[in-house]
Amino acid sequence: MFPFYVPGASDVYLDVNPYSFDVLMLPKDPAAKVQMEPEIALIAKVKYLGTSVLGFEPESMTLFNDATHRNAVVEKLAQKKNWGAASKGIATKVIPLAEFSKSADLDKYRFCSFLGRDGKWSLCCNDVSLGDYSYSYEQLITWLVSQSNAQANEGALHSIQDLLGQAGYPERILISLGSSRYTSFGESHQLLVKDKVCAVLYDSTRIDVDEIQSFVEREEVKQLKPHHVVLWQECQ
Repeated sequence: MFPFYVPGASDVYLDVNPYSFDVLMLPKDPAAKVQMEPEIALIAKVKYLGTSVLGFEPESMTLFNDATHRNAVVEKLAQKKNWGAASKGIATKVIPLAEFSKSADLDKYRFCSFLGRDGKWSLCCNDVSLGDYSYSYEQLITWLVSQSNAQANEGALHSIQDLLGQAGYPERILISLGSSRYTSFGESHQLLVKDKVCAVLYDSTRIDVDEIQSFVEREEVKQLKPHHVVLWQECQ
């Protein structure tokens, strides 16, 4: 597990709020190689027993851009995840979750992402469903609880238990689940100033990825927002 924002953290770079709804600020280093990483994120209630995590109860989900500074020379992997204000993206809309399980018919939710440059849009990461993750639903929650309690402050990793303590044992946290595989285009392209990033978390019973790409290419994503979650950022 890699932290990216921990209010009150002793590591200064984790204490900086990186969230932005509409702008992605690239690192000041002109040689920085940054890739978009659109992901589904859960807003989850945390249950504790003393300093240990007993469980997570996902209450809603949204879209998150876990943009990563690939070539940063760091001691901790988390330092590639937060280089200052507006280094992350988050959508303004959430989808409430009454239940987070395989039986809850959540596999209908899929997400896709696109990169826009010089007026041309390209699919950047593969279109996948919530159920396509290696760990989903109950298996995912079990793994998260285990890692939260067992992951130590060793090598490039942080102790999640220590960070929760530094944050005052928050009642709720945001958990980003990881991006889907890059397309060949996404794998070979880093973000540049003036690039546009668009990700859509959608109900596949109402629309498909080809229709979404058509809206994105026309930059008419406002029409998607009533029924789906849209994250749109411009790189600066």
